Amino acid sequence: MNLWIRSQDKEVLTKVIDIYKQADTNEIWSYSDKGIKNCLGIYKSKERALEVLDEIQELLEPVHVIDLSKKEGIAGANILYEMPEE
Repeated sequence: MNLWIRSQDKEVLTKVIDIYKQADTNEIWSYSDKGIKNCLGIYKSKERALEVLDEIQELLEPVHVIDLSKKEGIAGANILYEMPEE
């Protein structure tokens, strides 16, 4: 994945490896390709933070569905697996 994100305060431009919402806050954080942890944005609600993550997810499309039982994928493709709620 070759995704770069500019932080909300415009002070960080980073090549992102992992993006996540901090568990106990409405902050979105990332790890860069250099292993550096960055706060990308702070939002008023959990719902807004999740909307922003959804927007980032849409950038990764088109995604390809793979057959996990066959362990087959498409080389170089963006693959998205959403964790089940239960």
